[in-house]
Amino acid sequence: MGPLRNAPPPRKHDATYKHLFAQPVAARSLIRDFIAPDWADALELSTLARIHTENVGPGLSARISDFAWRVGLRDDTRSVIFLVEFQSSDRRGLVLRTWRYAQEAWGSLFSNKDLLDPGGVMPLVLSCVLATGPGPWRSATSLAALGPTAPWPAAVEQGTAGLRTAFAHLLLDLRRAYREDLLPQDTVVHWIGALECDPWETWPRVCGSLAKRFGDPEHAEFRGAFARWTNERFRAAGGSEQQRRTIARQIIDAEEEDMAQTYEEWAEGHRRRGQAQGRADMVVRLASRKFGAQTAARLEALVRLMGEGELAPVADAVLDCETGDELLERAANGSSTGK
Repeated sequence: MGPLRNAPPPRKHDATYKHLFAQPVAARSLIRDFIAPDWADALELSTLARIHTENVGPGLSARISDFAWRVGLRDDTRSVIFLVEFQSSDRRGLVLRTWRYAQEAWGSLFSNKDLLDPGGVMPLVLSCVLATGPGPWRSATSLAALGPTAPWPAAVEQGTAGLRTAFAHLLLDLRRAYREDLLPQDTVVHWIGALECDPWETWPRVCGSLAKRFGDPEHAEFRGAFARWTNERFRAAGGSEQQRRTIARQIIDAEEEDMAQTYEEWAEGHRRRGQAQGRADMVVRLASRKFGAQTAARLEALVRLMGEGELAPVADAVLDCETGDELLERAANGSSTGK
């Protein structure tokens, strides 16, 4: 049985994540608070520099991932290049894609000596997948684990030691990290994790924290990117256009006043609509079992926009009526009289 109202268009997942993490504020949080929390102190995040991920070198036009930033080390002349692919669902063979992107990055560095660290040293290239969907995430994260293998004969094992492919990417499961409290509180990645997991419940806290930390004019561009990302998240979560406009205004204008009251008003409306939709879904399923799929499909079009008070008589009619035509007529007329 299809949805009771028109489903929103597919979420512009990659586009909004790319736009958000093009902002240094978000990129620093992703690197410091999620990718490299245990060794972030070794990075000089003030040197953060974005790398364009297309047409990155002479003769090279392939993409090198969704997100690429370069960061220097503290008290060192070397740097780290972070390649991040945004992924909303698991994909078999994903590691082949991240390996290809890493190859393109290395090829660009090799073909343009000016991109190397001082002394012609190759930077460290770290490949990551930011997994933002509900999972599960079971695809291989290394070439070595791409498929089942059997033990090699001892002579082969010894003779090829150190020669077998060792490429791997880092999997960053955002929702699991949020639920297991692995993300530092009051950070950009924590807010994103909260909204990915529970947008309706966590929004007031996220909006208030964002306004306090990044409400100044200096961060207006970041707030705009965050508003665009949040708009897509709430659209996917069933938020109305009015609700999403309210959210965007609160983010862009960094408004905290009356936020909780405004949220509660439209969140309660969302909950009521969700309850009504669930009841309508049940009515359509009952009609399908009693009168068949064709009647149920026609009934769905009638009850799609009904409120709770209008649904009750239709539910009674499913039990009372003897034919699908009679049920559809009563639903169309809104009649609650017996037959």
